[in-house]
Amino acid sequence: MNTEVVVVVVSVAAIVVVVVVVVVVVVVVVVVIVVVVVVVLAGAIVVVVVVLATTIVVVVVVVVVLARAIVVLVVVALAAAIVVVVVLAAALVVVAVLAAALVVVVVVVVVVVVVVVLAAALVIVVAVLAAALVIGVVVLAASLVIVVVVLAAAIVIIAVVLAAAIVVVVVVVVVVV
Repeated sequence: MNTEVVVVVVSVAAIVVVVVVVVVVVVVVVVVIVVVVVVVLAGAIVVVVVVLATTIVVVVVVVVVLARAIVVLVVVALAAAIVVVVVLAAALVVVAVLAAALVVVVVVVVVVVVVVVLAAALVIVVAVLAAALVIGVVVLAASLVIVVVVLAAAIVIIAVVLAAAIVVVVVVVVVVV
């Protein structure tokens, strides 16, 4: 009668220990996964905010540079037109031809400058967005690898604990029998 009581008590104690260990391992794994996901998401949000802020600064700089270039070109064109008109006032036909040519040249120069500046801005924005996309993909891939490693470790720990519990129960049963 005493032997059976010992076997039952030892078996119940082994089962309780296994359940407690499994619950602790599951809680630790869940906490680790939550912390990893929160850290990865926070890093991704910071990266996106920095990239967007950088893009906005680049666009503002490009717009300011473009505005200054247009103002300078307009002032230079107006000054050149005034000089040409004053110098060539005697020959109205020549002045008209030169003014038309000057307007065409100014328009062409302004268009070329605007196209070049806008193309440069577009290249910068595309490069910044591509870098943000690459960073986001790398961060997400890293978080996926971390989650898979943590889950694999948790599965291995649970398997080892269960195997140990089974060995303990078998040993107790064999010793008692």
